Amino acid sequence: TLEEFGIEFFEIYKTGKTFIIDRDDPDLSPESQRTMDSFNAKLGLFVPMVVGGRVIGSIGMDNPGERHTFTEREIELANVIAGQAAVAIENARLFDAIERSGAETRRRAKELSILNKLSNTLSQTLELDTLLNAAIDSVMDLLEADGAAIYLLDEEGQVLRLTVHRGLTDHFVENSLEIPFGERLPGAVAKSGEPLIIEDLSEYPEFEAAVVYEAFVSLVGAPIKSKGRVIGAFPIGSRRPGKFTSDDATLLESIGNEIGVAIENSRLYEAQRNISEELQRSMLPALIPSIPGIQIGVRYASATEEAVVGGDFYDIYDIDGKYALVIGDVSGKGIEAAASTSMIKYILRSYLYRNPSPSPALTEANGFVRRQAEQAAFITVFCAVYDPKLGTVTFSNAGHPYPCLLNQILKTCTVLATRDPAIGIIEDYNYSENTAVINPGDLIVAYTDGVIEARSDKEFFGEERLFNTLLSSLGLPVQKIADSIIDATLEFSHGRLTDDVAILVLKSVG
Repeated sequence: TLEEFGIEFFEIYKTGKTFIIDRDDPDLSPESQRTMDSFNAKLGLFVPMVVGGRVIGSIGMDNPGERHTFTEREIELANVIAGQAAVAIENARLFDAIERSGAETRRRAKELSILNKLSNTLSQTLELDTLLNAAIDSVMDLLEADGAAIYLLDEEGQVLRLTVHRGLTDHFVENSLEIPFGERLPGAVAKSGEPLIIEDLSEYPEFEAAVVYEAFVSLVGAPIKSKGRVIGAFPIGSRRPGKFTSDDATLLESIGNEIGVAIENSRLYEAQRNISEELQRSMLPALIPSIPGIQIGVRYASATEEAVVGGDFYDIYDIDGKYALVIGDVSGKGIEAAASTSMIKYILRSYLYRNPSPSPALTEANGFVRRQAEQAAFITVFCAVYDPKLGTVTFSNAGHPYPCLLNQILKTCTVLATRDPAIGIIEDYNYSENTAVINPGDLIVAYTDGVIEARSDKEFFGEERLFNTLLSSLGLPVQKIADSIIDATLEFSHGRLTDDVAILVLKSVG
């Protein structure tokens, strides 16, 4: 029984809250001490499994025999897992009973199906409009409502603004775009932080404005919260009096909490994405130098998928009459990747200015990156130095997709490869270099892996499609060739790049 486990464990089921139980807490009940001992647990995280506002179980985790301190991120992930586990368990229970059950079981099965679909959507997207529309559609279907709205609180916490809505008249929307904090049902639930049911609005003329009464007869509303803080409100309306129950209010409150977490994640992602994109773009060269006998085309494109701002970059600069040509890709996403991109870009500049030779520059850069233990990175780089007097390019390739030296007359591609590992992998590694002659009309096409790894369902764009794209664009100006590669990958991937792309095209004109 729960009492035999201990009062602290009983509280998990009673309150539906997450607990961290310390075996060495002097105030811990003897029963809970015995339970912790039976698990050989020093410090345990215990998370309720809640579905439809009910606690149906709990998940406990610990590091046996050790005192593992749980981070906020671990606690958040544990709650997400527990929520999904609860839905899965409830679905399994309903599956066995579906043949024997009547209308109530079918309604419950529908409810769980909708909740499961909503939960998946909220966990798989960071696009605010997508998750809000999924939430409002799910609740409309779930509660068989006639109208619904989601309001989000402004930064000052004084006004709730209508963000998405369903089933509302134009007159209602016009008079409900903004609601002061504390007023009408959205403002009331935002202020109290608790759900609220109004069974018949005709009995509460002082509570709601006339514009609300003309639209609905009964209402239920719940706050939208994140980390215990109200960030919005979720009112639902019906034209039938007494439509909503306390179970509906509890369910709506639970959904509001889930939406709140998703909204905050979306906002944090957008802020980080904007910062990292600006960082990345600021690290691209503002001015491409004029190289004698060479035409240059460059292109950078951000990923269109969520949460995948990466560390792609290119760099071109003059070194006393020779020209450095660098293109690379830093592992990771977001601000961390952008920071590593800045590091490798300027490290290579420093070494190449000192000695305009790719292999020692990559060797030195690898040593520097390896010494930065707190900023571990996996970096692929193609580093080359072009000598316009000799018409040659000396290059090293540190694990980067092989650039193509394209002979326009023979229509053949020679890969520029030295088969060396990415930077940051092997300590004290000496990189090699090769030299190639660039004849008039030849092109060097360098790119990051976002090109060949662009997807259409399960199929990759690949090197063959890239080569065919180059052949079909040979007669175009060099910048148009770079643009055509992006256009081809976007068309192939239905406009959804899953990784950033950097492209560098050089054409020898003699």
